[in-house]
Amino acid sequence: MHPVESIVDSPTPSLQPVHAHMVRAKLPKLEVKKFHSKLEDWQEFWDDFESGIHRNGSLSNVDKFNYLRALLTGQAKSVIAGFSLTSANYESAVQRLRKRYGKNTLIKRTHIQELLTVQQVYSARDCGRLRVLFDKIETHYRGLEALGVDEATYSDIVVPAILEKIPEVVHLTISRDKLHSDWSMNDVLTALEKEIELREKYQTNRQNKECSDKRRCIMAETMVHPQGVC
Repeated sequence: MHPVESIVDSPTPSLQPVHAHMVRAKLPKLEVKKFHSKLEDWQEFWDDFESGIHRNGSLSNVDKFNYLRALLTGQAKSVIAGFSLTSANYESAVQRLRKRYGKNTLIKRTHIQELLTVQQVYSARDCGRLRVLFDKIETHYRGLEALGVDEATYSDIVVPAILEKIPEVVHLTISRDKLHSDWSMNDVLTALEKEIELREKYQTNRQNKECSDKRRCIMAETMVHPQGVC
């Protein structure tokens, strides 16, 4: 079995005959994230696996099957559990997984459902949760974009749902210049990110000022000194 690192770190074939002892290809180590059986994560997983392992001519099908098994968790691992580790079964296992998880219609529905059910943030001061909310929305938006889904086909449903999940003061601020009924998903993301960045900056500046105000003068603790010496 070939370690993943050896696949990408091996000398470039054209350089091997000449100066093989001096030159080695310095390529990034291959990193394929595990697939945890979530439909919305399938395409990213498969693209990485296909590029790094499935199409790698230096690996046998048995090697590829071993990698595939190691990168699956949960239900996805169970889907191919019945296949013994043979060269012929590798392609069958791949087809089974693609049939189960590679359905664009189901993936689209999953992304939209996730957008409709993002966790609500109640406090406008909670920049951490606002940032988590934004990141999750953007992840599923990009997932739909990668599938070629026109945002106009779902914005009317998703945008109002998202605006209900953010604090009222944030909602009022970002919708001051535009009715949300006219917004696309991209409009929401742009406005929300800008507002979060402003709040994060304000919060950081305020914390820095508070820390500065709390500093105590060492001289003032031990002696009387002219004003302004601090």
